[in-house]
Amino acid sequence: MNIWLPLAIAFATVSTPKPFPVRFAHGLTGREVTVCIDGTLVETTFAGKMGFRDSAGTWESVCAGVRNPVAEGQMFLVRPLATAKIGGNIAKAGSIIGTFFKAARTPSECAGLQIAVWEAVEDGGRSPDFGSGRFQVRAEASVIALAQHYYRDADDSNGALYLQIGGNDSGGGQPQLTPSPPVT
Repeated sequence: MNIWLPLAIAFATVSTPKPFPVRFAHGLTGREVTVCIDGTLVETTFAGKMGFRDSAGTWESVCAGVRNPVAEGQMFLVRPLATAKIGGNIAKAGSIIGTFFKAARTPSECAGLQIAVWEAVEDGGRSPDFGSGRFQVRAEASVIALAQHYYRDADDSNGALYLQIGGNDSGGGQPQLTPSPPVT
């Protein structure tokens, strides 16, 4: 049995959860997309589900911080928080994950899920706009259509765990979003 799940839920319900170490294994399922952040940074990057390992086992997530790239094998500290308690754009991204994470399986679906999360975290709003704002993306039309669907049709009553980069010596890292309970 994966003990990460009970620990994460327990940590997410207390006011100051303790950080714990995770290691980024590799990108799992997704596609390469081109992103532009704040109108100046343009790069091609992986968009999709990512594989992680902690002391109790392995699990999947998506990146919640397009500004914080990670490398395979990188270890860092995270602190689990309930997205609904954080509110704002993180809650919107948590609703997307809580509604669609398990259903997104193909490379295009996983890339669309990631893009919808990045749009929610960076720009928020009632409807997505992938061509303007702080976060912009170029991807296949089918991936953008999926991202629009995930963004618009997320059920606000769903939530997820936000794995905030935490600790005095976090080793860099990247915040993550994973369903509650995490998918293993």
